[in-house]
Amino acid sequence: VLLPLLVVPHLLSTIKVDGFGRLSLAVAVSSILIPFIDLGYQLTGTREMADGSKSKSRLLGSFLMQRILVALLLILPFSAMVLWVPNFRNIADLLALGFLYAFVTALIPNWYFEGQKRFKVVQYLFLIWRLFYTLSVLLFIKSYGSEFWVLLLNVLGGVIALIICAFLIIRDKVKLEFVGWIREWKSIRSSFSIA
Repeated sequence: VLLPLLVVPHLLSTIKVDGFGRLSLAVAVSSILIPFIDLGYQLTGTREMADGSKSKSRLLGSFLMQRILVALLLILPFSAMVLWVPNFRNIADLLALGFLYAFVTALIPNWYFEGQKRFKVVQYLFLIWRLFYTLSVLLFIKSYGSEFWVLLLNVLGGVIALIICAFLIIRDKVKLEFVGWIREWKSIRSSFSIA
């Protein structure tokens, strides 16, 4: 919660108000995308894990396949929107990175750790992510026009958190189990109501 007190003043002094505005727009667009890419799986995954109707392997496989399918479905309309709106065209690189940020964020399976003694792991993952981002911004962002690099550092922090999460899941000896794209597509259609 306190880390933005360090990052925001630093960014305002280095990338200035207009750069901070472009960065904030890209982050806002990615925040809008996250619920669409997630489709409520953080809720349904928790429920299905609790009732034991599917194995962890099957849930993780389904989770991954659905995230990929939804991201692929969103790329075309998202790209069209970026190209159609003149102000978005000017920051297309930032918005593309914002899309990647949303995808990485939606890939972290919080539901996998819910209800377990290790639920604090999720909080630690996000803390590691934020610490990496904060330290990187403070150390490496020193000039105007660096908002792409600021967002890239945030994405890299998410990738680090995702790798740690994957390591913890592999350590649990859980392997991904896939059932097929068509079946997952049908699951996605039913998840729209939850989203």
